[in-house]
Amino acid sequence: GTASLLTPPYTSDYEGVARTQDDIIGHAGPSFTKAPTEEDIQPNSVTVSFKTGSFSTAVVRFGTTETYTDSVVQATADSTHEAVIDKLWPATVYHYQIAATDAEGTNQTGDAIFSTASPTGSTGTIDVFFSKSVDTSVARNEKARAVDISSMFISRINAAQHSIDVALYSLSGTVGSNIATALINAKNRGVKIRMIVEDDNSGTASMNTMKSSGIPFITDRYDPVNAGNGLMHNKFAVFDFRDTSSFTDDWVWSGSWNATDPGNNSDAQNALEIQDKALANAYTMEFNEMWGSSTDTPNASQSRFGIRKTDNTPHRFNIGGNLIESYFSPSDQTTLHIYKTLKAATSSINICMLTFTRSDLAQALVTAKAAGDKVRVVLDNNTLIDAENSKADETVITGSHNWSNAAETSNNENTLIIHDARVANLYLQEFKARYVEAGGSDAIVLGVKRVGDGIPTAFGLGQNYPNPFNPTTAISYQLSAAGRVSLKVYDILGREVMTLIDRNQNPGYYSVTFDAARFASGIYFYVLKSGGNFSVRKMLLLK
Repeated sequence: GTASLLTPPYTSDYEGVARTQDDIIGHAGPSFTKAPTEEDIQPNSVTVSFKTGSFSTAVVRFGTTETYTDSVVQATADSTHEAVIDKLWPATVYHYQIAATDAEGTNQTGDAIFSTASPTGSTGTIDVFFSKSVDTSVARNEKARAVDISSMFISRINAAQHSIDVALYSLSGTVGSNIATALINAKNRGVKIRMIVEDDNSGTASMNTMKSSGIPFITDRYDPVNAGNGLMHNKFAVFDFRDTSSFTDDWVWSGSWNATDPGNNSDAQNALEIQDKALANAYTMEFNEMWGSSTDTPNASQSRFGIRKTDNTPHRFNIGGNLIESYFSPSDQTTLHIYKTLKAATSSINICMLTFTRSDLAQALVTAKAAGDKVRVVLDNNTLIDAENSKADETVITGSHNWSNAAETSNNENTLIIHDARVANLYLQEFKARYVEAGGSDAIVLGVKRVGDGIPTAFGLGQNYPNPFNPTTAISYQLSAAGRVSLKVYDILGREVMTLIDRNQNPGYYSVTFDAARFASGIYFYVLKSGGNFSVRKMLLLK
């Protein structure tokens, strides 16, 4: 027989052919048909869900190390399992292993890890910053901010009282000099500072200033085995985690922002800071792996960069009631998790990406577009999933990781996948500004709303309200049958000026907002099509 091993995201595979019957070794016990996933993450408990191929009992062993000290027993046989692990410490990393047993024997997973949520009282605050203009016409409530990101970073440095761990790709120019001064001032007031930089960028004036001040730092060549292979492309910092005085002063800084004059003043960049002890713990674990120790002194014999790093940090966090995923490259199969997020889109994918060479992710976008999702791409630095649809899982992907083979296989990178409607809307405001600036003509509107209950008995298009309007108006319509729906706007000459809807929809009552801020005053027509049905109405824009 032939066995195929599919390689995520399942665009290639390997085949092995048994030489004799002796090469085929049966595996006792039930198969795991759904990998274990940590859910309902709380400060003192976590639920681990998984599925088995047959009815089985299960034991989940867990502890703060791979020497598991406790267990949860599921004595009732089932194929769908949810094990509640409780009496845990907040913001703590635990190891766990699952053993499932049926009539054929016992099968077990490898070691996995999770983190409990931060203690009650942790703010979970997420501040988002952009270096270029934003378009608040798609703001739901909070308006995004275009700021001097370096000033925000320096403010966070100035607020630190105990420790700062910084992993930056580059630090140069006036921006780098100002940050170096802030770090030196922090050191002089007693803050413990550790720094990791890309070796190719370690000779800047800013770095030399910090060297002479005694701030300890290493480059990716510090690992004598990996020896600088790939880039130290991380862009993150952890503030005040390495003390036990408070859990409300632990911050993680991340995003696409480069601490250089072009990165701060010319490029379209994003940055964010998150107050969460559990996430700060994970980022510190990653920093320590590269540093080679958890102390102020690095250890070359334990330092790991690039392909020598291991998948040894938790990935799922409950921050402010929202799921945030964290991945580091090249150890954590980051591209696979990005791929899964793209595949989960139900209405739109908006991408700003500096480097995009992965064919597997490109195919995911092609598939999404063919399914009726809006797909828009600008060369920039973040990704939005379903950010226009308030009924969907609005998600942001940001960090240092470009969609390239180098980012996946050799570079040191950090990525956050943030399932948070507020954050997604802030990023949507920045995306729309970049999209329009780049010449994009497709409509970016806040999600089509399902209004009312029940199923209409007929197809229909309502009159927009208000009418006349300036610059936004609501258009309502109803569908009596599922199918492909098109809602487009035309000017008085019959030229199409905007597509509001072009996707499959179920029967129901709907409303969508038309934003005509960039159009001239005049008469416009909007046309609804679905199946063999067709309807058109007129509206007046007065500015």
